[in-house]
Amino acid sequence: MQIVRNNYKGFKPTFIAEKLYEEHHIKIGASTLRLWMMETGLWKKIRKTAKHRTRRPRKEHFGEMIQMDGSIHDWFGTGKEVCLMNMVDDATGTSYGLFDTGETTQVALQCLFDWIMKYGIPYSIYCDYKSLFYTKREATIEEQLAGNCSNKVWRGLP
Repeated sequence: MQIVRNNYKGFKPTFIAEKLYEEHHIKIGASTLRLWMMETGLWKKIRKTAKHRTRRPRKEHFGEMIQMDGSIHDWFGTGKEVCLMNMVDDATGTSYGLFDTGETTQVALQCLFDWIMKYGIPYSIYCDYKSLFYTKREATIEEQLAGNCSNKVWRGLP
């Protein structure tokens, strides 16, 4: 620890472990060195603070905003992954979902159609940034003038 105290004070344990090996031919794991440095007061445990995220208040009425997302997982414990496409009303937490083989445009449209038939047309839909719902390319002049979106789900609507 004398070498660390004299030559590497203020540096992080991983860097010091590398330098101890390169310069002094002392092989020691960074985790072990970190523990020793904490015991001798050369290193303090640094806790990462969670980034502050402002919570958005829930919508006040059913149908104002529907959140839609797909989750691929071994839902049934069979070793085969399937996709749960789920829609949740932001105000009430009412949920509708369906299982399929993947998170595809067809599944997203089927889920949306089923929701509309059961609960009516939502005012807005909030979804993730998958290419199903968003596109990275700029809309053409024709699309902009027509007010058309270029994502797969929008193009799939009648």
